[in-house]
Amino acid sequence: MEPNFDINWCKHFPPKGYIAITLFTNVIFRCESQEEFERLIASDYGKGVINHERIHVIQGESLGWLRFYYLYINYYMIGRIRGLSHEEAYYNIPFEREAYANEDNPDYNETHWESYIVYD
Repeated sequence: MEPNFDINWCKHFPPKGYIAITLFTNVIFRCESQEEFERLIASDYGKGVINHERIHVIQGESLGWLRFYYLYINYYMIGRIRGLSHEEAYYNIPFEREAYANEDNPDYNETHWESYIVYD
């Protein structure tokens, strides 16, 4: 399934330290200007980020957006409760693990996030 989503930029969102965020079918890049945004999305790095966020759109649409965000937050919180740092908990979220593992594959069109769950 090839998702339909919009790509935009904002000067103050997502929070510092993040380059992009997916909010339903909107991908928002943090950039200082339209020119920076255009350079970024044209770069190989930007294309990888877009594909990473595209995978999140596939995940959200396949699960339903409310379930996706519910599970996303729960996996993050479980990591934090287990004593992981913010960064460790973020990278342990199965949705992120899947997106990072496949961000260089533009043909990745079906989510298999369950296979990225780590059991301790």
